Amino acid sequence: MKTQISRKPNPAEKLAASGARWLWPASLDDGPNQYVEFRQSFQSPSALKNAELVIAADSEYAAWLNGEFLGCGQFPDVPPQRTCDLVEIIGKVRKGRNELRIVLHYQGHNTSQYIKGEPGVVFAVIGGSIDAVSGAKTKWRVSPNFRQGGDVARITGQLGFTYEYDARNNADWNVIKTADSHVKAEKLDLVARPIPKLDIGGRVPVKLVAQGALGPLPTETGGVSIASIMQREPLMARRMKEMFGGETDVNFPSESGVALGADYLNSDGIYLIFDMQREEAGFIEFELEADAGVIVDVANGEHLDDMRVRSHVGGRNFANRYICAGGRQTYTHYLQRMAGRYVQINVRNIGANFKIFYAGMRPSPYPIEERGSLKSGYALQDRIYETGVRTLRLCMHEHYEDCPWREQALYANDSRNQALSGYYAFGDVRFPATALGLYTKGLGGDGWLEMCMPAQIAITIPSFTLAWILAVADHRMYTGNLAFSRKALPTVRGILEAREKEMVDGLLPCPAGERYWQFYDWAVGLSGSGRIKPGEVRYDAPLNMLLSLAFKAGSLIAQACGAEKDARKWANISTEILPKIHREFWDTTAEAYLTYVGDRAPKHYCELSQSLAILCGAVAKVETRDHLRDRLMTRREDWVETTLSQSLYKYEAVLSGGTKFGRRVFDSIDSEWGAMLEKGATSFWEMREGAEAFSQAGSLCHGWSAIPVYFYGAYVLGVRPVEPGFKKFIVAPMPCALDSAKGTVPTPHGPIHVEWTRKGNRIRLRIQHPSSCHRVRRPSES
Repeated sequence: MKTQISRKPNPAEKLAASGARWLWPASLDDGPNQYVEFRQSFQSPSALKNAELVIAADSEYAAWLNGEFLGCGQFPDVPPQRTCDLVEIIGKVRKGRNELRIVLHYQGHNTSQYIKGEPGVVFAVIGGSIDAVSGAKTKWRVSPNFRQGGDVARITGQLGFTYEYDARNNADWNVIKTADSHVKAEKLDLVARPIPKLDIGGRVPVKLVAQGALGPLPTETGGVSIASIMQREPLMARRMKEMFGGETDVNFPSESGVALGADYLNSDGIYLIFDMQREEAGFIEFELEADAGVIVDVANGEHLDDMRVRSHVGGRNFANRYICAGGRQTYTHYLQRMAGRYVQINVRNIGANFKIFYAGMRPSPYPIEERGSLKSGYALQDRIYETGVRTLRLCMHEHYEDCPWREQALYANDSRNQALSGYYAFGDVRFPATALGLYTKGLGGDGWLEMCMPAQIAITIPSFTLAWILAVADHRMYTGNLAFSRKALPTVRGILEAREKEMVDGLLPCPAGERYWQFYDWAVGLSGSGRIKPGEVRYDAPLNMLLSLAFKAGSLIAQACGAEKDARKWANISTEILPKIHREFWDTTAEAYLTYVGDRAPKHYCELSQSLAILCGAVAKVETRDHLRDRLMTRREDWVETTLSQSLYKYEAVLSGGTKFGRRVFDSIDSEWGAMLEKGATSFWEMREGAEAFSQAGSLCHGWSAIPVYFYGAYVLGVRPVEPGFKKFIVAPMPCALDSAKGTVPTPHGPIHVEWTRKGNRIRLRIQHPSSCHRVRRPSES
């Protein structure tokens, strides 16, 4: 007789068993940007130490019990599937009557990180004999506080809406009845959240770094976004002690608050700029005391290059509005994560009283342990590593994000950089599998992935689809996670089979049409500003070189999954394409690979193509590879330079040549990333130009730029997997400017500790590793 092993139900199963119903008022449509509040009262015969709220929503929710905040943050779904959150309720259920309040924001508009689904919410409070489920007893109202509708300004094209909140308003509550609600009769497609919920921290300490008076409002403010008004409002600097009755040094948060002086009450208004002292990502919060009707406009940003927070740039809006109720009040906007270093508030309609206690942010990091480490004894390299890890953390929430400020979008190319660095910083398996796994739901009928996920966007980037396959193979190698390889294989197969059919004489022509953005790097001639027109034929070296790498990676994935036929076929294609790449793109006179050949193809050479040629194996001769490596590390005007985003390929190609090039790579990293630190960076930038990039919309925190973390772990410590999950590994430190280094590389089997010192040309090495991992000799270099 077999022993039955009991298994606790997951949140999705609990919610399905509770009898809770998906609710949305029938009197409301599915138009964009709607806020609806739900309330559920229930009785408890006793106070409970532990209970649970299980909830799923479209699009975002925030929940309170008896006035105490419980949690927020819906996992990004691909409709009609719904991810269930389990929010622990510890010590908040009291004896007698309890009241659950949920604020739901329905975005209802496709963006780069959201697919429009059916509006609504389903929830249950589980614990003891509690009977509290969404259904006929649930009260609801359209939120009287938020401005509703699609005419509210969008933050950016990639994100949702800004908010305007009037704390003065209230309204009656209704009882939602089955006849007056869209109750889903069919079974909901519910799944459990695949990764932990975000932590929500305490208030970040801030410094008041600028303050003053506002001048008259700019003319023609009607129909203009709040962010645009804040960008143009006249600011007149004043001393702090002049504005706040002699106060000159106040720490925020302040228990007692700082009262505005009489000369500034009943004035045109004031502005205050608070510095969180480093980049943060989380929920904006402020606490103040004011008369009803005082208007507080709040902007968040990454710098003060305009002598203010850059609230509006290129149609993007990084500001919101709050209208005060009377008295002391706190507001936290839990329905949209934001980021930056600075928070600016512009206050108008000030009456006889105004006091500020706090304006800043509650960080919302993903809960992950930093199991990797690097200590070199040199301030620059240690700071580059530490800042890289912090950049990674700021760009990982529900999934990898390109940046937490401007887009918060998951891109496959960016995610490969982030995942590789993350394997060394965190050694985590679940988060990269979850993020990369979202793309398994994003394969189009043409065999290309969505540009972002979850999203439905009119354009896609073919090279990013191929980079995703490389990231899937990386995940297998660094984590040993075979289950994810099996999950990803059908998508990998769909991509590669489609490409095989499109190949002409062994090469892949660029897909034609407006849908296909031929992007490879944010560099001259590589950003894909023009599309390939129907009937036009062009072949791109980066696309075909990535294709060879993708077929090779696909072969490894298929082999791991036991799909031997696919593995053999894809391995053959990955090698058969190489001489054709060399023949088509190699320019004997220039001794370099052309970027493009074909109709209207410009004569263009770039570092990226030379790097990918080395990595895919198109360069047959060792002396030619070394010649290209040398030129990659010697700045040339005739080759378009690789930006931070694709430096992974450049440095990897050079380091694949062995120790003779190591010092030059790490000198380059010191120079490139050290320059950002010298300019005050607390996270690494999107582009070398910083905030001035992209017409002054450059991000100062970008996940792809954390890539030194990978190179420090893989080449300074020198620990690289040879078999999946580091079952076999090498330790081969590269020459660099350091005399010593020590650190830890996390693996699924436990940490590998490395410490080395250099004496002349010799390295003394000490290694500790799990008994289940085996160190092997250094492979031959080429």
